[in-house]
Amino acid sequence: MSRVTLCWPKLTRYSLGSKIDFLFTEIVESTSEALFSAREIRGPLITKAITKNDTLKFMLYALFEIKGIEEKLFLSLSLKLEEIGRMLYGWRNQSVNKNHLETVSERKQS
Repeated sequence: MSRVTLCWPKLTRYSLGSKIDFLFTEIVESTSEALFSAREIRGPLITKAITKNDTLKFMLYALFEIKGIEEKLFLSLSLKLEEIGRMLYGWRNQSVNKNHLETVSERKQS
């Protein structure tokens, strides 16, 4: 469990807190899997990371609403997750555009 979740009340820590920790791990896993995968399958893996990031933002907001996290920490994490989301969306769009351009050029050559 992360240092952040250890400060939360026991019920929050073992329910919502463990889910949040798991989502952080899933984002890192999906991102690294996409980084080292073939270009053709990269798009869905990045989309998975985006979905996990959006879910994590929602879970953090829920935690903030039930007063399970301080506002300062919530704002800090939220800003970082927003930036991660922008980077992932940009990467996905770049990946999709490259795949689309390669498909179009292959069709023209045929």
